[in-house]
Amino acid sequence: SDRPGLSLSEGIGPLRCWLIKDTDEYVLQIQADRFYFNWRKRQGGYPHFADHDGADGVLTKSIREFEEFKEFCASVLKQEPTPTRFELTKVDLLVSPGHWKDYADLTIVLPSLGKLPQIADEPSLSISLGGQRDGFQVHFGLTNVVLAEDMSAAVKIETRVSAAASSDIRATMSAMNETANQIFFGMLNETELRRFGGLIE
Repeated sequence: SDRPGLSLSEGIGPLRCWLIKDTDEYVLQIQADRFYFNWRKRQGGYPHFADHDGADGVLTKSIREFEEFKEFCASVLKQEPTPTRFELTKVDLLVSPGHWKDYADLTIVLPSLGKLPQIADEPSLSISLGGQRDGFQVHFGLTNVVLAEDMSAAVKIETRVSAAASSDIRATMSAMNETANQIFFGMLNETELRRFGGLIE
């Protein structure tokens, strides 16, 4: 469940299956009640959400994977899954020292942080906001994390947008992506986008 609480059950917990592409960039996670398609940054460049320069974007790839999964279920289980809810989550990491040097510099990249009282040179950040926007349920979170690979300090920005399923998955997910982008880029100082290689749509 997405809601906090305590759950007790006998036997093994819910099963999930991870299918990981050989490049380690794409992950399919299948549970009894979820079908997740994830892109994660590894060696390759960002594939874009929408199709770009003749290449399939994350949205097209995810729809294709789900259609193949539906065909598999119809063939093996004699029934197809019916989506009831769509969810899109974007996780962005602002890593030090590449994207920011210290907290003062971070407030230049994320101006809203500069409006908060500075209690320490390296404050612990935990911001969580939720509500309705553009007809979608939206959750925004900002926390500081330490990356295990090299112990780099980072700020994690997570934007999750969800909505009831519709018959036009492409249009709905595209609109959800637009909402997530508006929230993320609304946090950033536009003059500092060069730190991330410029604006990526």
